Amino acid sequence: KQIDLPQDMQRAMAKQAEAERERRAKVINADGEFQAAAKLAEAADLLARSPNEFYELLQTQSVTVLNQTPSAFSQLIAIDAACENLGQLKLRYVIFGGEALDFNALRTWVDRHGLSQPQLVNMYGITETTVHVTRHTLTEHDFEQQGSIIGRPLRDLHVHIVDRDGRPVPIGVAGEMRIAGPGVTRGYLKRDDLTAERFTPNVFAELLPQEQ
Repeated sequence: KQIDLPQDMQRAMAKQAEAERERRAKVINADGEFQAAAKLAEAADLLARSPNEFYELLQTQSVTVLNQTPSAFSQLIAIDAACENLGQLKLRYVIFGGEALDFNALRTWVDRHGLSQPQLVNMYGITETTVHVTRHTLTEHDFEQQGSIIGRPLRDLHVHIVDRDGRPVPIGVAGEMRIAGPGVTRGYLKRDDLTAERFTPNVFAELLPQEQ
């Protein structure tokens, strides 16, 4: 049965969903930046929602690693297309997360900047791993494929594709992702029932190296 929600409730739910996507995109591990004597530049919410000012921030702060949702980056693509001086950007990596990435939407950017400076990295993840599970660095061949490629697991995680009964499926067959490894949290705070439902024993543990 379909339920028609009031428009104000629909707008509130959409705004909440957008905030959640942005929150997940902002959850990054800053230890690496600080250990490498780098600087972490965090834009205020208002600035992050003003594409022109945000683009200027990337230039003035010489930002080298940018984490954004694909929809937010699409606004930067339009501004960048109107900019004549490509040398003002110092980006080395653009990391996407929080939404499915449409590779074809990056075509204008890639035609101007290529795929090496900066590299474009698509990451997929869930809250239970805070936040990323897999990564994929885009290549020219990816633009000939259909769908969004999410890549391979990060070093502290393992991904298994299984059917409804938890059995591994052959390569190329759709299934459900089961994620395991040190990068997975222990469970939900004060939600033992939900933890027991979602965090099941890793039946593939015996196939992994002893230390994992």
